[in-house]
Amino acid sequence: MANEYDVIEWADDLGIFDTATPKDQFLKVTEELGEVAECIAKGKPLEDLELELGDLQVTIILLAHLCGTTASKSLDMAYNKIRNRTGRVVNGVFIKDGD
Repeated sequence: MANEYDVIEWADDLGIFDTATPKDQFLKVTEELGEVAECIAKGKPLEDLELELGDLQVTIILLAHLCGTTASKSLDMAYNKIRNRTGRVVNGVFIKDGD
């Protein structure tokens, strides 16, 4: 199973980090996000959605690396921020208390 470090090594081997900027990589993130949205909107098979979600994760890993952090650290920070939140679910969307 691939991990964050495999993705970074792959990108480094290809020379992506030689010229890519965070701005360039963010544009790739939005491109992949659009492909995820398309899968959902068109009801494409789960396998297609899984592939596009994976592509999105790759672009986020590379963006984090270019910004001097890791996707894992960012995820950990976000989880620590939300893990004790309280709120309610309205139409399938979590609304934190205070909003």
